[in-house]
Amino acid sequence: IVSLMLSFVMMGTGLKLRLSDFTKIFSGSDKMSVPIGLFCQLLITPLVALASSHYFLLRSKNGMDVLNESRRLLHLGLVLVGCSPAGAISNLMSLLSGANVALSVLLTSVSTLLSTAMTPFRVKSLIGGSATDMKINGMALCIATVKVILLPVLSGMAINAAFPLLTTNIL
Repeated sequence: IVSLMLSFVMMGTGLKLRLSDFTKIFSGSDKMSVPIGLFCQLLITPLVALASSHYFLLRSKNGMDVLNESRRLLHLGLVLVGCSPAGAISNLMSLLSGANVALSVLLTSVSTLLSTAMTPFRVKSLIGGSATDMKINGMALCIATVKVILLPVLSGMAINAAFPLLTTNIL
């Protein structure tokens, strides 16, 4: 049911988009938006998660060792979340805040597709190979991305293109 709800949110997001919104990203002053966004999502976010985890979870307090199993698992979880791609909800937040929704949809889709290989690699690089034995079903992740993000956004865009007055009245 969550996937269905997110799909409707993404369709609503697509109602605000036109093909020209995506072409603007690759022309003019927005050309560097995708590489910069991917750099932040693929490198900066995992490093911030790692640094936060080390500071808040792995440092010792008053010289006492606080590295118990639950803290190690929380550390792994925080780094895993930092290495995971942005979700569909980031597209909604972009819409609500007046940000570049087309860029958000593009970055979410690309980072999700890249995450099939990148997430296990980044987690193992940051935590260590022995800490994780992750298996990600890349095909299932790609299919979910298409179902929950791409198809609903494209459907919303198609409705917007076919019935612009309707979408203007809805939104």
